Amino acid sequence: MIRLAREGFGKDRGGGAIRKDCQKSVHKDEPTAATLISSTTGAKLNCIFCDRPHLSQNCQKLFDMSYEDRKAQVIRKRCCLVCLKVGHLAKRCHSSVRCLICKRRHYPLLCPDLRKGKESNFSPKDRTADNEQRSTETLLTNLPSEHEIYLKTIMIRLRNRDKEVCARALLDDGSQRSYIEKNLAAELFLSPSGREIFSQGLFGGGISPASEHKDTW
Repeated sequence: MIRLAREGFGKDRGGGAIRKDCQKSVHKDEPTAATLISSTTGAKLNCIFCDRPHLSQNCQKLFDMSYEDRKAQVIRKRCCLVCLKVGHLAKRCHSSVRCLICKRRHYPLLCPDLRKGKESNFSPKDRTADNEQRSTETLLTNLPSEHEIYLKTIMIRLRNRDKEVCARALLDDGSQRSYIEKNLAAELFLSPSGREIFSQGLFGGGISPASEHKDTW
């Protein structure tokens, strides 16, 4: 009777405790916002067009792809047609991306209006020349000549220590970086805090050559 009581409370004959390995806590994974952030911030997101570590909308390979090929690749990779990221559909995308050509929710490289304008403005001979000089094409060669794009501007005051300058700022809702002219930075006595070399994705699908840019704080 005493032995049964002792064993019932987890004691063996020698008085040692019996390990209960079967008692393990089971935690159910809950898809919270914190879990999503912690799992995605550490992941390396590669380009969906060339699988290299840079933003998909800045890929140099886009020069050699037609509108149909670009869209097909996005769908093939099961990415969002708005933000080009994996994990959700366009109708569930919360990105603030806006096309500067048609004002709809997508990057300019997936703008159907750009494709229509390009096809209507170029003859077969022009298309051949355009394909040969694709590496130097700019937005102006992509857009119809009668279309003009106006961006919002605002007058601002910039101050650095005792120096204050009035300037006009160009507001680009689709840009992921902010820029300042060299002469304005010099006038404010700003010093670069770092240097980066990168290409810039222009609306219209064009990609600028890689160049050095200075970080200013």
